[in-house]
Amino acid sequence: MASSLIFTALFAQLERFQPEDRTKGIDVARPITRRSILTSLLVGIASKAAIVASAASGEADEPSLDLKGEVLGRFKDRHGFERIYVKLSPGLRGAKLVAIAQAWHVQEPQGWIWFLDDDEKADEMLRALPEVQQGNIANYPVEWVAAHSLGHIQMELLPGGCKRWTLMPGAERAGTPLAVLHR
Repeated sequence: MASSLIFTALFAQLERFQPEDRTKGIDVARPITRRSILTSLLVGIASKAAIVASAASGEADEPSLDLKGEVLGRFKDRHGFERIYVKLSPGLRGAKLVAIAQAWHVQEPQGWIWFLDDDEKADEMLRALPEVQQGNIANYPVEWVAAHSLGHIQMELLPGGCKRWTLMPGAERAGTPLAVLHR
């Protein structure tokens, strides 16, 4: 299974960088680079490590996809991005979280999705989001969000104008993604 994840990541990179027909108004994508192939390999290795860690902790090899997570709310930010806040089962991590995030990304390909394991302060968080955009975080439950964020899907802008969607751990906005997601 792990080797299939590595090859899936590599083929996704290959498909993503195939030139398109300019007559259809689609720009020609940048060529495959060593960096993009290395990134795919690292994602595959990280996925394998997550599967091994999940197996060692007693989790099943095949993640059970419970997409019935409760949508706590939606918020369209000033840039037009839709943020979706979803409550999932507490303790989801590793391969299960990656698989669930991938499935949600396919379902909501333009959504910036936050996965939380609690809803106690969700209403407070959602009410504070318009203020947060104005730079006021006084009413935003920062500590609660950090403590209950399982991960979130965000779009990254890469050199050359390319974009990719990643699953980031917890509430971190920068650093190493848990996975690169594909549609």
